[in-house]
Amino acid sequence: MMSYNGREEGTRKKRKRIENEVVVSSTNNNNNNSIKPIFNERLNNLRILQTIIVLYSFLYDLFYIGGFFLILLSYYNHGEMIIYSVVFILNLINIIAIILFYYGLSKQNLYLIQIYQIINSIAIALELFMLAYAFIFSCKCI
Repeated sequence: MMSYNGREEGTRKKRKRIENEVVVSSTNNNNNNSIKPIFNERLNNLRILQTIIVLYSFLYDLFYIGGFFLILLSYYNHGEMIIYSVVFILNLINIIAIILFYYGLSKQNLYLIQIYQIINSIAIALELFMLAYAFIFSCKCI
């Protein structure tokens, strides 16, 4: 009789433990499902914001390239033409990087998006360097 009760108590404990695990796992699944829509909504908002920023930089690059050709047609000064030509090349590289970014977004390829971020960082750093060079050049001309 004792052995029967001992076995029955053991199975009761196992049943309670299994029931508790099922309850815990089902509550975890519900929490994960409720978090996912919020995360997806925030991710979509970030994608929209990043798209606006990238489109702005794309338009800026296009206007800069147009301005470069207008300056090229209007006058020719060695120092300024060096600055404008380097920044022009940087803007062309940035446009290629933007195309890579959108291709990476469409294919959901994180590697291409990281390449865009690296190229964009280098282009911004070089543009700042060229702005400093332009400032020094303009001070020498005065």
